[in-house]
Amino acid sequence: MLDNVGVMNYRDTADGADGMIAHGRELLEYADNGDAAIIYMGIETFRYRPTPIWFAAGLPRAEFKQQLRSAAQHITHASRLNEFRLQTFEAAGCVSLGIELPAEMTSVKEQLARRTMLELAQHFGTSCQVDELSDFFQEIRQKIDKDAEWDNLRSRSVADYGSKQVFGGFVLDSIMLSKITFADDSFQNLKAQVRAAEEYFSRYTRYGGTAIHYYETFRDKVSE
Repeated sequence: MLDNVGVMNYRDTADGADGMIAHGRELLEYADNGDAAIIYMGIETFRYRPTPIWFAAGLPRAEFKQQLRSAAQHITHASRLNEFRLQTFEAAGCVSLGIELPAEMTSVKEQLARRTMLELAQHFGTSCQVDELSDFFQEIRQKIDKDAEWDNLRSRSVADYGSKQVFGGFVLDSIMLSKITFADDSFQNLKAQVRAAEEYFSRYTRYGGTAIHYYETFRDKVSE
């Protein structure tokens, strides 16, 4: 049984409908009612660069869920596959599953990424050529035009060179929003927001305090 657990609270303000308190209190209420582990609320002080995510063009939501319940049960509760972080993207009523590509892509990692994407596509993909996805890509463009978390759509198929089967695919850049990190906040504002959240969370018996990610970027902020 766990004694304590850290949960990231990806916001840079304490109050409001989208603040740290609103996002954290339900979990703490659950922990108190169930006499669960001590909860430490994590704050982010690091800023990630735009990260490319390679997706297999997906399935309608009902079919996607069916695959998770049957042939792809090993992915149901996974956050990574073959070392790559998994991500989902939903557009046009379809759920697409993909992997986060590393900043430094060696030939070994490239081969592993291709094998991983082929595994995902065989379970969750659509066998087609890129020109058959024009309407789907248009739906994606319309969505990311309204969603600052995604940018820079480009097509990238997933190919099985053995059978010569081709699955539709695409790449999007995942953008870290300023509201989920204290990276661009002053140290004084960080202290004020964390103090306000801690004062509220202290009413819960299973609240343990604040955890900081990363220590190095937090230390730099203290010395600004």
